[in-house]
Amino acid sequence: MLLKSKKLSLTAVLALLGATLVAPPAWAATVNCSTSGSFTLTDNVVTGNSSCAGEAVIPNSVTSIGAEAFRSAGSLVSVTFEADSVLTQIGSFAFHIATSLESIIIPNSVTSIDDHAFRNAISLASVTFEADSVLESIGDYAFYRAPLESITFPSTVTSIGDWAFFANDAKSLTSITFGGNAPTIGTSAFYNVDAVVNIGSAATGFGTETTWNGLTIVRASEISSVDCTTGTFAISDNVVTGHTNCAGVAVIPNGVTSIGANAFRSASALTSITIPNSVTSIGNNAFLQATALPSIAIPNSVTSIGNAAFYGASALETVTFEAGSALNSIGQFAFYGRNAITSITIPNSVTSIGNQAFRFSWSLTSITFEGNAPATVGTDAFNNMGADSVANIGSAATGFGTAATWNSLRIVRASGVVLVNCSTSGTFTVTDNVVTGNTDCVGSAVIPNSVTSIGVYAFYNATALASVTFEAGSVLTSIGPNAFRNTTSLTSITIPNSVTSIEAGAFRDAHALTSITIPNSVTTIGNAAFMFNTALTSITIPNSVTSIGVSAFDGATSMTSVTFAGNAPSVGTSAFRSVGTDPVANIGLAATGFGTANTWNGLTIVRAPDPTPPTATPVAGDTNAGATLVINGTNMDRITQVTIGGTVVPITARTTTSITVTVPAGLAAGGYTISLTTDDATLLAGGVAQVVAGEVEAAINQKVNAGSFNTYVAVYAKGYKGQTLAWKIAGKWFKVVITKDYQVFQRKTIAVGLEVKVDLFIDGERLLAKTVLTR
Repeated sequence: MLLKSKKLSLTAVLALLGATLVAPPAWAATVNCSTSGSFTLTDNVVTGNSSCAGEAVIPNSVTSIGAEAFRSAGSLVSVTFEADSVLTQIGSFAFHIATSLESIIIPNSVTSIDDHAFRNAISLASVTFEADSVLESIGDYAFYRAPLESITFPSTVTSIGDWAFFANDAKSLTSITFGGNAPTIGTSAFYNVDAVVNIGSAATGFGTETTWNGLTIVRASEISSVDCTTGTFAISDNVVTGHTNCAGVAVIPNGVTSIGANAFRSASALTSITIPNSVTSIGNNAFLQATALPSIAIPNSVTSIGNAAFYGASALETVTFEAGSALNSIGQFAFYGRNAITSITIPNSVTSIGNQAFRFSWSLTSITFEGNAPATVGTDAFNNMGADSVANIGSAATGFGTAATWNSLRIVRASGVVLVNCSTSGTFTVTDNVVTGNTDCVGSAVIPNSVTSIGVYAFYNATALASVTFEAGSVLTSIGPNAFRNTTSLTSITIPNSVTSIEAGAFRDAHALTSITIPNSVTTIGNAAFMFNTALTSITIPNSVTSIGVSAFDGATSMTSVTFAGNAPSVGTSAFRSVGTDPVANIGLAATGFGTANTWNGLTIVRAPDPTPPTATPVAGDTNAGATLVINGTNMDRITQVTIGGTVVPITARTTTSITVTVPAGLAAGGYTISLTTDDATLLAGGVAQVVAGEVEAAINQKVNAGSFNTYVAVYAKGYKGQTLAWKIAGKWFKVVITKDYQVFQRKTIAVGLEVKVDLFIDGERLLAKTVLTR
């Protein structure tokens, strides 16, 4: 029967709705953000925000950034903590989907960064911990998909959670430093990260191998002494700091990052030096007066040669720079004075040559510049060199002027045709900065950064070409028709971010190509550009691409995943015909142009889930056992489970604003708490179901759910024996009659780390809608 109307006290009303009357907080405040919006403080905890945009300055009295405090603050650009902060915690989901936040400095008082704290903060490139940090724990998914470039962990960190630093396709995180010993590490904490881990010389817990959790270990050396043939040289913190009577041969260990100032100064009996490609700089006076050193090979990792580095090295005859050199600067007096060098090639990466750098190199008559003129050349850099000394420059080199001489050197400009050696054998031809062909190019081809185009059929049928790299500073704009067609040994290529077009057939029949990186500068992918790339399993199409040609990926029989970073481009006929089994198109939540169907151009659409959490309006009014009940709110289609009085109930209908459920039969009259669950396991209060009548029956223990293991998506049903189970995974339907009281069904996916939408029906009634992260 229905309850009679009567007046209720406030306490009674709150009890009816499942709420508790509590005392007001000790204090609450609203703090404005710099551009617009605000955030709320309650008892020294940031408890939420209202469209906070620009900068948020956190008062130094705040002790915690509460759960979801800045969640979905998409216009929050920076967070600053006042001096003397007493903050100890950054709560779960605190900056989840703060998509404009680029950097943050975390106070040294913080002890924990909780689960999902910076998840999907997709602009967050820099996180810095203040000196003397006491941070202990970093939770599950804490920096999931944040594009960090490097990070240094305080020595106090003891645990890092599951998937904490999962890297998106960009793989931006390349350098990780641990200030202390190894913490405990959760499952896939650094999944898809390709980084170097820098650790102290005495750090423990990292094992004895060269890798740890899939990352390359670089252990700092203590101050140590390394033998020369006679004498020694010293290394401190990976820098060569000096020598003691070093004579004969000196081999610098791998891992050393710099040859420091004065390191081999006056080493007059040093005859050979070997430098590893971990070294990035050669310091001031490093080989000053090393008068017996006849030659030196400088690896391509070195970016600077300091002042007077080889001053007075009178026996020095040969200086070579490794291909792909990143050398940027040659300091003042670097090769000054009476050395035996007759010729030298300056890498095209060099932008600065200091005062008198080569002055009085009396034997030096030929300097070849691989690229354009350095932007800065100091006073008398090439004065008093060998007779009739020349500068050999490329046919299209710029910056040398139109006169016959440049900085005291006579200009000799090359013709427009240049042959470039491949690493093993053969050559390729560059004509007026366009690669126009190759002759049996084998091994690696290093493309000069002055090249503007890979021309038509440039490497066609170069079946022994194993790799192609582009020098730093490349100005390449196009990869021409059939440029790499039938390069059957080419396994991967990273295209420079200056390229705007990949022309027809560019990589057709490149059967070994497993990885290709297309930059966000490319706008067009031509007809058959990747046709019959049978080893290519996945590809990301940047948001700059506006058109994909006919049969562009036709016959890429292993390709099962295409990720579109932006909206749908125009697509030619059969662009994705005959690709891998069950291929999917991964698209953004707001991506347009893909239509409303489950498939697009033969690919199953997998749209990124809406990250906005639902809100529910508490149920009011009476109901009967076994009756339907409507629960209203926002984003209700994200609700995956509803319980009434602790019993899971079927969801019979859903929209974005409401879900309809069935009240369990057999409930006695009374109030039953309603709880709602989402994929993120966020419990929402749905109020109280006031059951006023109904037949008392035993509640049926029924349940359905979905999860993942070993890249499989699994669904299960309990208590539905004899009924029909239908489920849809990433748009593909499956159907079966349940034959057991508890039964599990599974479907293999293509990889770990995918977000897969699962819908599950019992006898046509939808009971589950869930996004599963494959593991």
